[in-house]
Amino acid sequence: APAARDRPAAVSVSFAGSPSAWRRWAELPQDLGVLVCQCLGPSQALKLLTASRKMQALAVSEEVWRFFCRWRWGSSANLGVYRSGKDLWCDRNGWFPLRSGKRETPAFDVQHIRLRDSPCLTMDLRFTDDEIITVSEAERSHSGGGQACVHIVDPETRRLRECFEVSSATINCCDVGPGLICLGSNDSKVRLYRRSANVDDGDSVVSFGGHGVGTSSGSSRGGPRGAGCAGGVLGADEEEAGGFRYQLVSEYLCASEVNDLRFAREDAVIAVRTHGNRHPAGLDVIPLARPDVRLSFPGGSWATRGKFIHALDGFEDGCSLSMVACSGEHPTTSAFSAMLLDFRRSA
Repeated sequence: APAARDRPAAVSVSFAGSPSAWRRWAELPQDLGVLVCQCLGPSQALKLLTASRKMQALAVSEEVWRFFCRWRWGSSANLGVYRSGKDLWCDRNGWFPLRSGKRETPAFDVQHIRLRDSPCLTMDLRFTDDEIITVSEAERSHSGGGQACVHIVDPETRRLRECFEVSSATINCCDVGPGLICLGSNDSKVRLYRRSANVDDGDSVVSFGGHGVGTSSGSSRGGPRGAGCAGGVLGADEEEAGGFRYQLVSEYLCASEVNDLRFAREDAVIAVRTHGNRHPAGLDVIPLARPDVRLSFPGGSWATRGKFIHALDGFEDGCSLSMVACSGEHPTTSAFSAMLLDFRRSA
């Protein structure tokens, strides 16, 4: 398994006063030397440059730095753009290209896909190695009755893989977890969709309100497939997805509109609630296994240190209840603060 970034080396690279240890390292096969560099991590591997010619060759090995780039950026690593994996690592995957010793503005190949036939805003987006998930506002039409939609796009082919309607209320935010999508919308609901094999439309959906749990019959897919999508449902891409589609499995009713949310690795949803005028109203922490024991924190309460939370975020390795990044507004000065909240501790 790859070492944690910049962690202390588990292998000593100093052989001063130990000729036998030095000889053993010199006799180490090339493939094992590459594996040692990969386990050391980028910062420790660079320290090998001044040790010896053999270590220097290992430390700048293309195999080592391509490994670091794939570990850091996955399938998004721009290895085809740079001749050297080490240069790509130093340029942070090409965001700060260095040419002829000068920093230049990044150049991007921009491509797009039309998701809706009628004018409609995309409200939020999540990107994984397998999917691009977008959510929209409710369709604007003179006749009314437009539906907010979720679109699933294949990042490799950039073709629409799946589209389904959710409700007549605008979807403000989304987040992803292993095989699931969480949605927050203007109808004060948090919806949970899980990816599973196709099921009958008559399957039940579990709804969680402020006073208990209810079960409702009807479509578990949230609405007609492809009704609001440009070009309708693309069956070919659905087959490429292995016949699996997202199904609505749970709904969680909150006290007011949901404007932002994050899925935590502890299998819980953290939702930011707002009033109709978008002023923050509070935070809800909803354990998916026990939604009846959710925690609610009013805006400006001591739990948020008197601040009104506007937005949430996690970190590169995901979101955790022990470390949630927030932006909070002071109620009297309107000054904003960057906050780090730990929901495992009592207020």
